[in-house]
Amino acid sequence: VSQSRYKLNITITDNINLSAYRLTNPEASDLVELAANIFENGLKEPIAVKRTEKSYALIRGHRRTAAVMLLVNGRFDLFTNYPNVYKALKANPNSLKGFQFDALLLENMNEADELADLINSNSGMALTPLQKGEVILKMRKIGLNTKQICERTSFQAIQVEEYLRGLS
Repeated sequence: VSQSRYKLNITITDNINLSAYRLTNPEASDLVELAANIFENGLKEPIAVKRTEKSYALIRGHRRTAAVMLLVNGRFDLFTNYPNVYKALKANPNSLKGFQFDALLLENMNEADELADLINSNSGMALTPLQKGEVILKMRKIGLNTKQICERTSFQAIQVEEYLRGLS
């Protein structure tokens, strides 16, 4: 997998395919807090995407993207605990339309790489043991054996088996 840092022309209104591997609750209080922080301080770490035929697929930054979507989509009611953000959004509701992401472009990435990246590069909210087990199960379903999973994730074989046992 090669990585290049670009200021890609990816806006919140573009077709960014959110990965099915990571779902977030768009109204979770930690997501609102993240959105307020992004509004006040900007994004500190770029999202990571890969090219698809029509647009980009989001690989890293699901929570950051969901947080920006809260801001862009006018969910002002969620920010009443953040008076500066609430007032600014109410005063200029279109201020974030066309928000551009700093993006890391990941190239030559297959599904096994995406799954391993989800475990290895999750800098936001840590995956739970159950979520790690689900990712490992997906790796198994695409044909990776325990040794290959260990090589991609730096887990030991016993950890892989424990995460899988946690699913039953």
